Amino acid sequence: MGRQLTSEMYTALKAAPRRQVKRSGGLESAASVTRVESSRLGQYQHPQHSRFVPIDVAADLVADSGSTEILQTLAGMANCVLLPLPSENADALAIDFAKFGEETAQSFADYHKALTAVSTAQPEILALLRTL
Repeated sequence: MGRQLTSEMYTALKAAPRRQVKRSGGLESAASVTRVESSRLGQYQHPQHSRFVPIDVAADLVADSGSTEILQTLAGMANCVLLPLPSENADALAIDFAKFGEETAQSFADYHKALTAVSTAQPEILALLRTL
């Protein structure tokens, strides 16, 4: 059985660590927070090398830089979207979301009342139009 991804996807799996390493301050800085040396990190990003970044090294880079380049690339390949969890103002966000929900529910209730009113008045409106 052959490989599962397209050559473009494998190229993207090389480009993502390159961007991730840049966000970690370059090869030497990134190597200092992982179990691999800078030369190995360079291989992971180089299109001609067959080695790809191991998952634990990717996790170290994400933790170091706070950037999610590699994770976003993998999520995209799985037809998913990576969304960060709110870290600050999570309570305010929850309150805003709850208010939005209440307002949306009220809007639907108002819409339903308006439809009911129009529906109830429809025979009278039709009778009035016939007289014109």
